[in-house]
Amino acid sequence: MATRRLLALLACTLAVAPAALGKTTDNERKIGKEGDDEVAKQYRVITSPAYVERVQRIGAEVAKAAASQEPDLTLKFTVLDIPDVNAFSLPNGSIYVNKGLIDIVQSDDELAGVLAHEAAHAVRHHLLQLIKKQQRFDISTIAAVLVGAAAGVNVGEVAQVGSLVSTGRANAFNQTLETEADHYAVDFLQKTHFNPVGMLTFMERLARQDTMSSQGLTDYGIFRTHPLSVQRKLALTTLLNQRGITINRRQVMKSLQAQAVETTVKGKLAAQVMLGPNVLLTVADDGDAKAMTRANNIADRLNKVLGPGSNWNSPSVGGPGSTVLLFSGTPVYEVSDADVALLGSPAKDLAEQARKHLYDRLRAEWVDTLRDKMPTQASR
Repeated sequence: MATRRLLALLACTLAVAPAALGKTTDNERKIGKEGDDEVAKQYRVITSPAYVERVQRIGAEVAKAAASQEPDLTLKFTVLDIPDVNAFSLPNGSIYVNKGLIDIVQSDDELAGVLAHEAAHAVRHHLLQLIKKQQRFDISTIAAVLVGAAAGVNVGEVAQVGSLVSTGRANAFNQTLETEADHYAVDFLQKTHFNPVGMLTFMERLARQDTMSSQGLTDYGIFRTHPLSVQRKLALTTLLNQRGITINRRQVMKSLQAQAVETTVKGKLAAQVMLGPNVLLTVADDGDAKAMTRANNIADRLNKVLGPGSNWNSPSVGGPGSTVLLFSGTPVYEVSDADVALLGSPAKDLAEQARKHLYDRLRAEWVDTLRDKMPTQASR
């Protein structure tokens, strides 16, 4: 049975218990292999290129950066066909990411943050540290936690039945490991082209969803229980500031970026500029300039002027006849005669509508930011 083999391997690992972190041991590799076998028995591996190629591409860059900590450990990335938002690593370098997690990340930067966090757990030998720290406790509890993680079970619930968590000592220790994983993940990401702010935005979004849950703490895998604490978010924010990394959430969150989408108006092709779920404005074909081209150009200009600390009260109208949408004085969109003809409203009214829509959306984002800064339920 896989559990018995894992118990034996964990007992052997406890027996050798090296005094300091070093290279990955044979026992760690065996424990990881047993975990791999257990996962393979229970879950289907995703083979769709849309998922696999993305994870492998991002994972390869993260693994190269993580090699500075443990060059002899090969990180392997696998996507599981599980809808839950979860990811976990095993001590042999196997990193598993659920399809459900990939489906909700809003950028490669956010996904890279998850992979870097899990890579840090692996290369920093966190399972070995946990075993060494808790060797006075029941080894079967530790095994249950490991097998539960591999099987996608709520590890928090598994651990609650044993002395590992009931003593209370594991709480601070787990928080320490998660904080260390975040620290090294930022180190790794700074050696890649991915933006470490993606770690923060993903964590903030899951934490916000968790606080709105009527059932209390939701099983978010690596972000469960302690990882969702206010302290961890604050620590990561402080770390980013110390590293001189500008926290521009719009760069790593698709929902905060202006985008162009095709539409039809009165049976004619047109294009809309969206900011999150909101339509800011609609444009028509204007001579040789196609509507989508115009909308993409407007979206690009908006994304360039919208940055951290942008004043939600900045949108205004100006220019000839007050038909130009401005942001902090920078022209973003000028209503054309073709827009007037298609939409059937005066140019001045269309410009004012665009201003109001942008104002409303930015103000809503500002309110969300204030909500994120409010105290939330403390970690348990």
